Amino acid sequence: MRSLVHVLASTAVAAWASALVVQRDSTEVLGVAYVTSLSVNWLLDYLGHSSGRRSPLTHEPTNASAISFATALALSLLYLYDLELALLTFLASGASFVTHLALDLLSGGIYVRDGGSYRRVYLLKLRGPLYSIANSATLALSIASIAVYLLICSSLGAPR
Repeated sequence: MRSLVHVLASTAVAAWASALVVQRDSTEVLGVAYVTSLSVNWLLDYLGHSSGRRSPLTHEPTNASAISFATALALSLLYLYDLELALLTFLASGASFVTHLALDLLSGGIYVRDGGSYRRVYLLKLRGPLYSIANSATLALSIASIAVYLLICSSLGAPR
């Protein structure tokens, strides 16, 4: 999937998950979720695409979770004045790497450890027009989910 799709999808998942855990202003939650999602997804793609192909370095669940945790640790240092926001970065980073790998299962696959080596696993192997449709649909659903999140938060006044 495209980087924008990864970032917006994981931002939406992180915002909704965070709304269940912390009681903060919705724009603050969305901002932390977006920055964390952008950082985690960028690192996973930057470090994990050697020669234009995915590598087990970041597209294997254990490695991706370690990179996500390290990113959250670094970002949470920005929020030492507010432990709830620091917790939110960890929650958002977890949502980001899980969403990233879930979306990659649809297109390029992820790696799983099989004994001493890695094996590539696909849920679907979308190519061509189906890949474009999946990107567009995921992007539209992510934007709609963020809009609904903000609408509900502003109309109900929760979470505040």
